Amino acid sequence: MVLVSSAVGEFPLQLDAPNLDDAWRDGTITTLTRLKEAGSAPIVLGSPPTIRDPRLCLNRITQARGCTTEIDRVYERKVKAEHAAAQAVGVAMIDVRTWMCAGSTCPLTVGHYLTLTDTTHVTAAFAAALGPVLRQELEKEGQP
Repeated sequence: MVLVSSAVGEFPLQLDAPNLDDAWRDGTITTLTRLKEAGSAPIVLGSPPTIRDPRLCLNRITQARGCTTEIDRVYERKVKAEHAAAQAVGVAMIDVRTWMCAGSTCPLTVGHYLTLTDTTHVTAAFAAALGPVLRQELEKEGQP
């Protein structure tokens, strides 16, 4: 098994692509196909949505309440391209949005956990708490 993932930050940086969404999908298809041809069982692990930087919005007054973020269009486009690629190649995709967002709204905390250290990196404590959730998703896909 190979988990394939990428940050949202790289998606809009491909300015030379005539159609960014198609280019991302096609590149992902190429990567997943090569992994399958090499005998791996790739699974696409979606990236967490980009949020407001907690280092800038957390303070004694607002605490975590002031750090809620709406999922943006760039993230939605990237996820759609990756879903299309996974489906085209016949591999699973695990969408992590529901692990940290309610609908299109992503709070900075889930339960007692701070979710991200900056705009895209999951905290070590939240990642450890998600271990059993990821294991369940992998087991659904027939992985140990």
